[in-house]
Amino acid sequence: MVALEELSSLGIGFISYQDNLDFSTAQGRLMFHIIGAMAEFERELIRERVKAGIENARRKGKRLGRKPIPPVDKDKIIALFQKDSSMSVRKIARKVGMSSGFVGRTLKEHRMNKDSVLL
Repeated sequence: MVALEELSSLGIGFISYQDNLDFSTAQGRLMFHIIGAMAEFERELIRERVKAGIENARRKGKRLGRKPIPPVDKDKIIALFQKDSSMSVRKIARKVGMSSGFVGRTLKEHRMNKDSVLL
């Protein structure tokens, strides 16, 4: 809408051959506004349906959102690594039931904290 107004202020008429709309005429601008209003109406309908669906799911006791993260024992991860430093991050992750990314970050934080204590 803003782009069309800017083009119009510069004396440029916009014609959409694909949609068969000429925005330089009153009929073309009317059609543009009608199409825009219908799109806005449809968006609001979808929004209301989604909200109603979420509310219905909550009433039925469904849990929405991400699953809660189980409590993590970072000391166990560090102990496994210190016990056998040749053990890979993936193996430690499988043992503790966490992702290898989480285990890697935990070990990296531990190394950083250990280094800062020595300084």
